[in-house]
Amino acid sequence: MANNKEHHQMTDLKSIGLLLKKKREENSYTLEHVSEITRITLTNLRNIEEGNIQTLPGLVFVRGFIRNYAKLLGLESDWMIEALNQTYNITPEIQQTTRKETTVSESTKEEVNINFKFVSIGALTIAIALVGFIIFNNKPIEQFSSEEDKVETVQAVETQEIIESTIQDMAEHPP
Repeated sequence: MANNKEHHQMTDLKSIGLLLKKKREENSYTLEHVSEITRITLTNLRNIEEGNIQTLPGLVFVRGFIRNYAKLLGLESDWMIEALNQTYNITPEIQQTTRKETTVSESTKEEVNINFKFVSIGALTIAIALVGFIIFNNKPIEQFSSEEDKVETVQAVETQEIIESTIQDMAEHPP
């Protein structure tokens, strides 16, 4: 009985794989080309085309692989996904593996919450620093300069004017 179920599941995935392979070859696509475009590894593409369900990752991933692969080839993938769902439902150990992959433990949830808190605090700190920086940079320069700086600036301007007038006088009245 187990052999019959195994044969049934292989036929379903194998038929999907054969159809995808046939269409790929009709379009003159190599597996490498399909892998490049869909970002599905060559190993997973080969396993899909050969119907090797035991070597494929969880159901969620395989659904996405088949959907993307079919889309690239211009095929309707809904019936493939339905057949795939039925295939995975036949094999209890694969179904359990899929459940284990998608279940998040309580400790993982706590870690995510703690990480979220740290990220939130960090983001808030950066936002406050950014607001302070903007406010600081939008104030006129005069507010940050002292009286001494203003006096030195005026003296420098006056000195520059004296130098220019002296040069002009020398040009008009050479010695």
